[in-house]
Amino acid sequence: FGASGLTSIVASATEGTQKNIFVAIPAGSTITTASLQGTYNVAFIDFLQGNASLVRDGYFTLNSPGDGNFGNVTVTGAMANLGSTNTSQTLDQVTYNITNEQGSGTITFPPLPSLSTLVTGQKDFFISADGSIFIAADPGGFDLMVGIPALSGVATNRLYQGTYFI
Repeated sequence: FGASGLTSIVASATEGTQKNIFVAIPAGSTITTASLQGTYNVAFIDFLQGNASLVRDGYFTLNSPGDGNFGNVTVTGAMANLGSTNTSQTLDQVTYNITNEQGSGTITFPPLPSLSTLVTGQKDFFISADGSIFIAADPGGFDLMVGIPALSGVATNRLYQGTYFI
């Protein structure tokens, strides 16, 4: 939860047989496709088919001019079913579409063979009210993607002040 800067709620249940994660961001009121502009750093995890032996995770950068196109995206990560070795893949023509003013829509990755691809298919996509954070996931899947604006300058210790929960 952030009092200044990025605002979100993150919770999880890790006890017992159910393992859940909950992420919430403030909904917008006048979000359009043009609202998403700039460079975003994105991290993801996907328990493909709900199977831990097919888990994949990684990161990538999205550049948006606000026209619904991210272009070609290089994704870096690892897939458990392929030995958890770090790999990079270039995904062609990643796009997004905002379908309502509250900032929800879809983000579409090329439909490639899922067992050998880090990220694939269409995800539900939600942009925060101020455009500073987005989340995405397949509503029928076991994945989560979170994107935040990339730093415009150099990272320094001054960026990390205040109280953090882990």
